[in-house]
Amino acid sequence: MTAQHPSAYRPFVAHAAADPDVVGLVLKGSHAHDGMATDRSDHDLYVVLADDATTELTALDGHRSAELDLVVVSLTEFRRRGGWERYALARARVVLDRLDGEIARIVAAKGRLDADEAFDAAAGSLDAYANSLYRSVKNARDGRPLAGQLDAADSMGFLLETLFALDRRPRPYNKYLEWELERYPLPGWHTEALLATIGRIAATGDVDRQRRLFTRVETVAREAGHGPTLDAWGDDLRLMRPAADDAPRYAPPMTDRPTNDASIRQWNTVPREAMEAMEPDGDFAKRHLINPVLLRMLGDVRGRRVLDAGCGHGYLSRMLADRHARVVGVEPTDAMFGYAVEKERALRQGVEYVQADLGRLPDLGDPFDAVVCSMVLQAVPDWKPAMRACVRALRPGGLFVFSVNHPAFEQLLSTWRAHGAHRTDRYLEEYEIPLTYATDFHRPISAYLNELADLGCRLRELAEPGLDPAVAGEARATTPGIESYVHLPNFMVVAAERL
Repeated sequence: MTAQHPSAYRPFVAHAAADPDVVGLVLKGSHAHDGMATDRSDHDLYVVLADDATTELTALDGHRSAELDLVVVSLTEFRRRGGWERYALARARVVLDRLDGEIARIVAAKGRLDADEAFDAAAGSLDAYANSLYRSVKNARDGRPLAGQLDAADSMGFLLETLFALDRRPRPYNKYLEWELERYPLPGWHTEALLATIGRIAATGDVDRQRRLFTRVETVAREAGHGPTLDAWGDDLRLMRPAADDAPRYAPPMTDRPTNDASIRQWNTVPREAMEAMEPDGDFAKRHLINPVLLRMLGDVRGRRVLDAGCGHGYLSRMLADRHARVVGVEPTDAMFGYAVEKERALRQGVEYVQADLGRLPDLGDPFDAVVCSMVLQAVPDWKPAMRACVRALRPGGLFVFSVNHPAFEQLLSTWRAHGAHRTDRYLEEYEIPLTYATDFHRPISAYLNELADLGCRLRELAEPGLDPAVAGEARATTPGIESYVHLPNFMVVAAERL
């Protein structure tokens, strides 16, 4: 092999490693992303030379073949590499490091924007996102659907730039977006739901979906200090927000209270792929934090009549049926109710599904031995009638078990990632928390417990589950900041008895 005719990847690596002027070899691209390489993937390799190198390998800079692409740079040049190349280096694999870990440290630094750099990048991409969103909604309003769809597709790139910059990370290339988010989720965002929303908006230009997504982005951006960028849009922000939602949804006090019907319409937009991603036992938090506590509190449900109030797509109903409970699941949205019914037809577990608003329950027959309401009440605007209906559905002595986001630690993961600790500046008042598809509602713990007392219930237990350190250790590589769940509770689970 000569400098003019490099061979395949492995022989070249051996040849370069034998050259004393080579201080580092760094593999980027598909072969550096586990599971992404195909038979057609070449090897993209950085050859890092000492600054005073005289090796003939310098002549290979820019070499390209079906098997091997080479970039030959000095150590100083390698330190400076950024821009479009930054993500490629952030996830690159160090093949050779002759500098006692310095090459690895340079590569690791590519994956973390400094605070000022990240803030400036987020501000610029946020403004560009707002601009494309505004144009998309305006074109759709003015009868130019193709223009609106193209602008919507453009806006998704700026959105991703913004979200990754807010997390102080370079945006991945589109090819690696799913790979990146599966292993390194954006704090506070449900990966499957976010990807489904981006795909739907890019494909259809759905205005309602764009507006709902913007409410979440607006909240996150303002919390990160980007209010001035958004406020510069003035009254045009109204066009970007959901219709009849002129007041910013990030504002703490709620004046014009949303209705249950409006909330149900929002939750009805959850796509099927997001429901499928929750099979068979919910997401990470439900599997490791919520479900074990719910099931322990419910105890042996064999032969007992159990109401799954706000059952969603029915995963918990199916888990209870597997434990031989006689389950009735109530769900108001067409999409999730339809999914649950479809699963029951396939599995034939004997679960009875009823489509209804929890606040307006129909006659469900005999009283229930237990009612479980998991991660529902914080999503219901007019929640007190829903809790009342759950309690009234019980027989005397029956058990009511519910879980909600812990009112003191709702934004735990995102604030931990940003600050290394949990931070909050609002607790006592009620306010909205925009999500990808719909909205949750913050209420203090006392609101839930006092309502239970007013309904004639006796508190049995209040649990604040923490994550097993061993599970956190296994998940740390794919979910930075997950150790926060070991130290602080993101969820609250309550068991009460109807007297």
